[in-house]
Amino acid sequence: MTHPLKRATPVALRLLCALALCGAMACGESGNYDEAAPGGSDEDRDYNADAGMGAPDEDHDPGEPPPEIEEQIVERVAATDRYIFVPTGREGGDQVALIDGETFQVEPIRVGLNPQAVVAAEVEEVGAVAYVWSEGTSTVAIVRADVRDERDRPDVRVVRVPREVNQLVVAPGGRYALAYIDPELPLPTQGSAVSLQTMALIALGDAPGEDEAHQLSVTRRIESISFSDDGEYGFVVGEEGISRIAFEDIKDDAFVPTLDLGAATQDFPPRDQEAAFTADASSMILRSSQLSGLGLFRLSVEELAVAEQRMLPLPGVPTDVELLEREVEGELRREVLFAMREQGQVGRFDLDAALAAESDEAAAALVELTDVEGVETGIARLTPDEQSLLVFSTLPALPGVGLLDVGTGGVQTVTLRNQIRTLALSPDSQIAVVVHRPQPGSAPGGASWEERFRYEQGLSLWDLATGYVRPVVLEAEPQSVLMVESQTGPTWLYGLLADEGGADFGVVRISLETFGVEVLPIPRRPAQIGVVADQVFVTQEDGQGRVTFFDIETGTQRTISGFELNAEVQ
Repeated sequence: MTHPLKRATPVALRLLCALALCGAMACGESGNYDEAAPGGSDEDRDYNADAGMGAPDEDHDPGEPPPEIEEQIVERVAATDRYIFVPTGREGGDQVALIDGETFQVEPIRVGLNPQAVVAAEVEEVGAVAYVWSEGTSTVAIVRADVRDERDRPDVRVVRVPREVNQLVVAPGGRYALAYIDPELPLPTQGSAVSLQTMALIALGDAPGEDEAHQLSVTRRIESISFSDDGEYGFVVGEEGISRIAFEDIKDDAFVPTLDLGAATQDFPPRDQEAAFTADASSMILRSSQLSGLGLFRLSVEELAVAEQRMLPLPGVPTDVELLEREVEGELRREVLFAMREQGQVGRFDLDAALAAESDEAAAALVELTDVEGVETGIARLTPDEQSLLVFSTLPALPGVGLLDVGTGGVQTVTLRNQIRTLALSPDSQIAVVVHRPQPGSAPGGASWEERFRYEQGLSLWDLATGYVRPVVLEAEPQSVLMVESQTGPTWLYGLLADEGGADFGVVRISLETFGVEVLPIPRRPAQIGVVADQVFVTQEDGQGRVTFFDIETGTQRTISGFELNAEVQ
């Protein structure tokens, strides 16, 4: 499943995220307190700061439990195994820069006026493909980087999309993309005829020139989009319900009605629901912040309706849901895990067994509940290896975190030193990185270093096997983090540091094997971070175009600049 929206999202409306996030063990008395000061400076001071990550919304109804806010700081960048696609930053520009991560060659590619959004994927038997939405021409350009035209340039084909769309997302496999309206972004048109329920399906053709774009009418005010694992189905969740799109069936412009939930519609109002979908798009789990239970649905193959449904009563309101699909003794088992914050509990049950139960009460008897003492169990998160479930909350200033062993059911609980902004796990599930939220104000005079840590920008590194934790103070706000495995095995964390409106910025580099911390200076304010051709790259806010590549293991830099000027010449 994917979640394309890049904003702080209440858990009630969050789908499964691209990167597993988790909690950290107690810090103990290790006494590691490192000052990591960014070394960069911005002489021009003429750059717009990246949007900072604000505090949780304080305008909620005091009669309701406050929503969990988990902030996304994992950057979505348009990169494939070899290429980076960077849109021009010039007003009135009509090109993207195709940067080869192996040769460092830069090719300007004309796509459309004012390119604003780019997504990319490796497509089987095609190679690297990018989809570029251009605001000025209301088009999406399909760039086949590994297919050359008669002038030996990447093949580019352009299709029209509705003028209201303002964002792109690509399905697994890369053969389908959706151009849609992100309600958090400005509409690109202020005309009299504006539809907030339109999107476009872009289908990659078998050959250049065979690409298609179809306009779809879907649910209003999109909150999230997710896909089946094979990339053949899309689920669009909005305030009017859930639209399921079977991509292969779309041959022309179409109206895609929301799923008919039957009698369950009143229990799951569209504006208050979280949805999780099985990998094959055959089943769905719904929860609402007002309901002590979960809705379980088997989806009809032919119709936009449910074939089976079950209302599963629970002792409290579930605040988050995870779906674990794995092979057990040669058979696929689909298990639902959920958290209930008010009860301080974690629950789990077999999805197919619950749907097959004779009654709702019989299904409820299949639920296993586990108490997690001292933890506000607001968010549930599976580790990447799916061996553990972490439960935590972003609300407490000194949060507890619970770690449930999925196999044995055993639970460990710990307390962190500061409030959680977001938590990330290394790909091997061995290291947790906890990004903290500084408390307002400043530490009182004579405060201990543990107390001072709560008022600083910082993170904690936790070795799950040993329980060792190393807190690190950062003198600029971490905007994006990236964890990447090197070719020799060790995992490294790279993070963008930049204070909003300030001159402090840089790239922090941390070994997740030794926990050594280093800050790498860069000449301009960082914009995006990603991986290409076994290197970390950082784009920077520079009117002439600038990308710095870092060797993952050594941190050695190589910078490409001036490709915006090259685009102007061309």
